[in-house]
Amino acid sequence: MECPPYRLSLSKRFGLVIGMALLVVALLLGTMLAQGMDRNFEQQLQHLHELHLNRLAQQLRQYIQSRLTVLADMAANPLTIQGVLQPETSLLNTIDWLQNSRLIGESFPLILMDYQGQILHQTVGDEQPAPTAVRAVLGGKQTQIQYLEGDHLNGDHQLWLITPVRWQASIEGALAVRIPLQHISPLTAQQGHFNHDGIRLWQGNRLLFSQGQMENGYSSRKILGELGLTIELVMDQKPLIKARSKLFRETLIVGILLLLLLSVTLYYWGQKRLVRPLMALSRQVDAVTKGDDPAPPMGTKMGTTIVEIIQLGEKFDHMHKEITATRRHLESLVNERTQALQIELQERTRTAAELRLLNDLQEAILESADAMIIATDAAGTVIKFNKAAQHKLGYADHEVIYRLTLDAFHDPMELQHRHLPVTEGDTQNLSIPLQTLFSRAAQNRTDEREWRYRRQDGTTFPVRLSITQVWDVESNNRRGFLVVGMDITELKSFQQALLRNQANLAHAQAIAHLGSWQWELENGRMHWSDETFRIFGEPLQSFEPTFEDILSRTHPQDMKSLEQMVTRALANPEIPFEMEARLRRANGDLRSVVMLGEVTYDQNRKPIRVSGTVQDITERKKAEDSLQLAKQIIECTSEAIVITDAQGIITDINPAYEEITGYSRGEVIGQSPAITQSGRHDPTFYQQLWHLLQQTGHWEGEMWDRRKNGELFPKWLTINALHNLYGQVSHYVGIFLDITKQRGEIERSKQNVFYDPLTKLPNRILFQDRLEHILAVAAHKQERIGLFFIDLDHFKQVNINIGHDVGDLLLVEVGKRLRRHLPPSDTVAHLVGDKFAIILPHSRTRTELAQLAETILHLFDESFLIRDHNLSIGCTIGIAVSPADGTVYPELARNSNTALYRTKGLTRGRFAFYSEEISSSPMP
Repeated sequence: MECPPYRLSLSKRFGLVIGMALLVVALLLGTMLAQGMDRNFEQQLQHLHELHLNRLAQQLRQYIQSRLTVLADMAANPLTIQGVLQPETSLLNTIDWLQNSRLIGESFPLILMDYQGQILHQTVGDEQPAPTAVRAVLGGKQTQIQYLEGDHLNGDHQLWLITPVRWQASIEGALAVRIPLQHISPLTAQQGHFNHDGIRLWQGNRLLFSQGQMENGYSSRKILGELGLTIELVMDQKPLIKARSKLFRETLIVGILLLLLLSVTLYYWGQKRLVRPLMALSRQVDAVTKGDDPAPPMGTKMGTTIVEIIQLGEKFDHMHKEITATRRHLESLVNERTQALQIELQERTRTAAELRLLNDLQEAILESADAMIIATDAAGTVIKFNKAAQHKLGYADHEVIYRLTLDAFHDPMELQHRHLPVTEGDTQNLSIPLQTLFSRAAQNRTDEREWRYRRQDGTTFPVRLSITQVWDVESNNRRGFLVVGMDITELKSFQQALLRNQANLAHAQAIAHLGSWQWELENGRMHWSDETFRIFGEPLQSFEPTFEDILSRTHPQDMKSLEQMVTRALANPEIPFEMEARLRRANGDLRSVVMLGEVTYDQNRKPIRVSGTVQDITERKKAEDSLQLAKQIIECTSEAIVITDAQGIITDINPAYEEITGYSRGEVIGQSPAITQSGRHDPTFYQQLWHLLQQTGHWEGEMWDRRKNGELFPKWLTINALHNLYGQVSHYVGIFLDITKQRGEIERSKQNVFYDPLTKLPNRILFQDRLEHILAVAAHKQERIGLFFIDLDHFKQVNINIGHDVGDLLLVEVGKRLRRHLPPSDTVAHLVGDKFAIILPHSRTRTELAQLAETILHLFDESFLIRDHNLSIGCTIGIAVSPADGTVYPELARNSNTALYRTKGLTRGRFAFYSEEISSSPMP
């Protein structure tokens, strides 16, 4: 017997379908839940990590900035400044203060350096900052500096902070602090909310610092550009993964339970509402098919159900037709909308391409512009920074955009000085510096002003800024500001150069007494420079001048000549416009001037303008008259005058020179004055003459010359040096007089009155006269005068033992020996008996006077041979120096005599200078 095939009942099939459907739904929901939780987990983890990383970077920046601020305050402390400026006296106090100083409660090694970078004091250790960093601070390239350095092998990395020590805007030294990385609190303190976080600091590919668990964690990095570092934060994901897994399991269990409950509910609802009626219908259909009557239990209710099912089928057919029609209608609408969208998309694509092209063109123009273009948002934060601004200000765009506000490029003192209270506009919510910059533009006013931009290295330069407000018409709100700046450094330089040139021109005109003027022939107007008004004796720019004003001030005798000269110059370009005339000022002064002019013609050879100068030559005319008078005097004087250049070559003589010497002008021009040398003076005489002339610029004395015919004659010659504007000798002027006749008479009278008849040396009268004259000249020239009183030792024994006639001859030989060893300018006098005196008229130091005294003492080392008598004597010298020991004859002579006898009383054969001690000591 065959078993019928097993067939699932309708109820079981319904339950199986419901179960499979719910299983599929559960799988889909579980997958979506897992994916959603993964995405949310990644987003939350990334957000949390970024939050902690930004917080750590901010804390590190604040840590460094706060230490830099405190370090700058320490560098500005008077004790630090005194220690750098005066290390010899103040460094100990500075060291004591530095040893007790703290950086916000922390003690780190401090280093104090002078302006050359040499270490003055180091609190702890011997580590030093890099020389390049120290030079950058001392050279003013960076106001402060921070950098990292250390040993890669042992990991001993440290942070250096360096700040300058300033005194009156000058950098006099530097103060540095060394902070080990392991002591920086933001790096060592626990970060985040997890116990297994890790921190790393990188410098390029070099690991500087590491702390915490760094394996199998979520890692992210942030670049700190100001330090050249990269900070890495690693976060352990295990706790989060465990929490996520637990949450997923719990959610999955709850979902499964809910699906089971939903499946049971759907099963029983389907059995009651769908499966049972279908089974009953199936039995009725089978009964009808077999020709049996429907089962009574179904009765009317089943019939009603069949009718309802038929009606339901008709409604389904009707619904199908409407859905089909609706679908076709929707498809047509979708097609139409799709076509419209395609057209709109094409238009938008074309518009976007045009906008991109326009934006690219604008960007190209912006980046290639020579002007500095900076765009900001409404709060003043920079959102655009073109290449010209980067080049001029020294910033990279990533250092500025969304990081700095516009006032960062301005001098704070200038902003504070130019600030005005904001009474209009809506910039009151901005900072005071930004209010100063944007207040005009915010009121839709033209804002073009000159400012000074500050570069990143601290240097400044002038700019002309045009600030415009950018307004959003649709939202009626300000979008920001557009700042266009032009570097006007060269323009300022040109302006300053122009002003300097104008000032120099005006100054030069004033110095040269040279004024300028311009005459416009079409309207008759003239323009005078300031110096022209001064020459005419009028207040500066007090009226608008005309040519008639020049004529009215011209001397009547020169007025007609001036008019004729102007008329000829205007009619004939070949005739020069030049004339010397006299002007009468308003106060009556008569001035001599030279007028020069140049006529400008148009293309038709018609004169249109005359430009010229007027120079006051009154003083020059007076000088020329004086020179002419001096020339006439030189030519008429009886004294011979010879002029040489600085090398001693004759450039000019007067007629008296030709008459006295017999040489003509042509014979001596270009020759040396030695052409008339007599031969009676040795080379030493001329050497001393030129030496004194070069030292003092003056020489005066008697000398012998030779005339052209060979005759010798005495002359009294005075030579003076002439200097140019630079103080250099340009010429020598010699004036001499033939004193042949006078010499004979004077010699005879002088020998009788002024000279000792025995030694032929000046006597006491001539000695006193010369000394008084030399003292007067020395007082005028502020020179020193030396006076020697000489007394012979053992001279009386010669007179007593040998005789007075031998003594007289000995005095003569002593005078000759003294005279031979002294220059002619020094006076050797025989005063009385065995007493001589020497006047030294030129400035000598005490050392030179002492050397001369020693020389005179040694003159007596050699004995004197008198009438077969070999006589050996010595001398004692007393020295007085004017003005220290006296400025008049009696005082100076008395003090020299006192020095002589005080010394002679102690020991013979010596010399001594006068002093207060000698004067006050008792006579031996």
